[in-house]
Amino acid sequence: MFTCVGEDAKSAGEVRVGSLIFLYNDETDSLLGPFTALSEGAETLDAGAWRGDIDDDSASQNVKLEWESLHSLAKASEQLPFLKEWKSCALTTTQIQRSLDLLNEAPLFIEARK
Repeated sequence: MFTCVGEDAKSAGEVRVGSLIFLYNDETDSLLGPFTALSEGAETLDAGAWRGDIDDDSASQNVKLEWESLHSLAKASEQLPFLKEWKSCALTTTQIQRSLDLLNEAPLFIEARK
């Protein structure tokens, strides 16, 4: 599950405890994750809920997250083309597994920032 923007993007649906969440920055083409939802949040994540230019009352603040080790995948859409072509904010099981596999091979987020 990830938030996405655009008039044609369909919501991922309700955030449930245990939902996997990925953050995709389309400006830098990087994927960050995985995060796990610890609580149920708003009925849906707002499109672009974790963008830097939104107000402080976005639905994303209602979802508590945890993570063990965050990885950052650079040039993510080259290996995950659905990131540029999505019609839904929900990922298929195959897309989730591929994202997890690639993130696991990617540098840890703290290392990627150096």
